[in-house]
Amino acid sequence: MIAEYIASQLTSFGTLNTDLFYSSLPDNPNNVICVFDESGVVQPYQSDYGSDWVGVQILMRGTYAYVKQLWDIHNFITGINDIDTDDFFVVTSTVQNVPFQVEVDDKGRRVWSAHYMYLLSQKDNTNRIPTMEGS
Repeated sequence: MIAEYIASQLTSFGTLNTDLFYSSLPDNPNNVICVFDESGVVQPYQSDYGSDWVGVQILMRGTYAYVKQLWDIHNFITGINDIDTDDFFVVTSTVQNVPFQVEVDDKGRRVWSAHYMYLLSQKDNTNRIPTMEGS
């Protein structure tokens, strides 16, 4: 959901389905950016308002010269706030953790990760079950 949108916004850092992927980490190419959806925390009151906290993980793999641009991506995506997409509004974002190195894989490629949370407001709230009294 949000990861697909975030990936579409990162085309200045890579080319979709070439070295920028949504929801997959292919073995090739060596230098790659991957964006994954993660679960978020939903408070009970949010069902009444059609809002959800959702998570995004950015994984980058490759040479150090390549993966250090994760900091540029970090600065870019933390600014994704108050945006109207086709399906939802991105209200605000928070950083779960800044970019950090996870490992060096068996092919000697560095793997870095960063996690973010986004508060989304759904445009269509018909799937929600009201929880407030009198709703």
